[in-house]
Amino acid sequence: MKKILAISLFCLLLSSFSFAAYAEAPARELDDVSFIIDFEPAEFNGNAILANGRMLLPMRDFFESIGADLDWCDQEKQVNASYNGNQITLKIEKHTAYINDNMLILDVAPTLVSDATYIPVRFAAESLGYEIIWSDSLRTIYAFSETEDLDLSFIPEQAQPVEEKVPALNVVDTFSGTASWYGGKFHGRRTTSGEVFDQYAMTAAHRTLPFGTFVKVTHKATDDSVVVKINDRGPHIHGRIIDLSMASADKIGLRARGLGEVIVEVLKNYQPK
Repeated sequence: MKKILAISLFCLLLSSFSFAAYAEAPARELDDVSFIIDFEPAEFNGNAILANGRMLLPMRDFFESIGADLDWCDQEKQVNASYNGNQITLKIEKHTAYINDNMLILDVAPTLVSDATYIPVRFAAESLGYEIIWSDSLRTIYAFSETEDLDLSFIPEQAQPVEEKVPALNVVDTFSGTASWYGGKFHGRRTTSGEVFDQYAMTAAHRTLPFGTFVKVTHKATDDSVVVKINDRGPHIHGRIIDLSMASADKIGLRARGLGEVIVEVLKNYQPK
């Protein structure tokens, strides 16, 4: 039973601190969160922070506490970490990360806070092979290199991931059809609205919706949703209703498929934070 609880809580944490699937919260410091790695308290130079619905930890403190080697390239603002035969590469303010040759898209990019690099708990757990349990009542994150045959009865069973209220969305129109995505050679070019296209931003192209309109796009195959801002015109292929940026398509599981059936909800008075 304890093992089932641990696995369940780990899965919750991997999606935890994603308190809103499409609401972004301003970054704030969490000075009441403790961290324990394999039953040993970990002392970090900085507190955990909450940014855009994700909990972030100081990367150097966390990686070094489990024995990872770090190398910082100031010119490229890049961090290379070696751990347990794996090479992990991240760049400040970039949503792409690499574990060996495998590219991952991060919901929240690594960021500098008081000269320290912060990364999401989820990425830290997945990249290093650790399982994590969050105790809300104890305000403590537990990281285990393995949970097989561990007695975790000391962690309160009522432990739940922190939740924040998601503001209701004011939907003024709904339509459905085929969505596509774009990136690559378009990254860095000017969109029709005049903004520079960022394939890692949550944006999309539509033929007629006013620039600056926010829409919620739900991929029917995965039931995952993302809110994007219309800042470009397209798609330019008949039969497609919206063209998502690479990162927004990846977030709802559409990127790997190339095309997908979606539901688009046009939002009124949506205020991203």
